[in-house]
Amino acid sequence: MTSTETSTRPDQRTGVAAILDTVEAHLPHVAPDLAARSREALAAARTAEAPCPVFRDCEAVGPHHDHYLHGRPSVGLEVIDGNGDNVESLLDAGFGAFSSDDPAERGPVIYLRTWEATSQAQLVAKVDEIRRLLDATVALGARVFADGDRA
Repeated sequence: MTSTETSTRPDQRTGVAAILDTVEAHLPHVAPDLAARSREALAAARTAEAPCPVFRDCEAVGPHHDHYLHGRPSVGLEVIDGNGDNVESLLDAGFGAFSSDDPAERGPVIYLRTWEATSQAQLVAKVDEIRRLLDATVALGARVFADGDRA
């Protein structure tokens, strides 16, 4: 994702922002002291609901030091099998960047299941390897199912 693109993560705060806007629109119609206190409360509420200023795909809202996005099918970062109560994750991806006194532990990490990348080059190499595996799996399936149809 480039710096000019926006996150594909749906903004979960839209409903709260709309409510805060409605309340603020009515403040001119209330007593000045109540309006002042309300404006302070609205500012605090907006800060608490603000998106992460560090990582555009971070799920954490409000002031925070640890950043993350965990695999979910809704954002294309998890492949699941099954339905209802019988669902299993086949592959998931996400990221984490956690606060630490050790600078080596503060950088972002992208994960695929249990494997972790600490650079874009590592990630691209592993994704290419997985693509080759998936292509080989499709080719294997084509041969096996074709042989099975002849049996």
